[in-house]
Amino acid sequence: MRIRERQHTMSTEFTHEVPVRFRDLDPLNHVNHAVYASYLEAARTAYIEEVLGVPEEEIAFVVATLEIAYERPITYDDEPVVALSVADLGDSSCTMEYELSLIHIS
Repeated sequence: MRIRERQHTMSTEFTHEVPVRFRDLDPLNHVNHAVYASYLEAARTAYIEEVLGVPEEEIAFVVATLEIAYERPITYDDEPVVALSVADLGDSSCTMEYELSLIHIS
């Protein structure tokens, strides 16, 4: 995952806006690093529901590997958008790539 300001560098099929909640913040008013994974999960779930047409209650899979490169903090005033694309589709696996962009920066 990459964080970019107002630009998408990967070709995407799907984007999902994620609101920053007060509970996501640490004492420095930055989104806690562990919350980034939940932002990706929200985008992945929305993708499966909206693009593949699978209801949320029927989604059943395991995330085997997750790597996140933190390039800058997200603050409460930011408006993150997660871009998602399927990088590889195997017989029993799927590799997804994410890019987190900020459409508003204070």
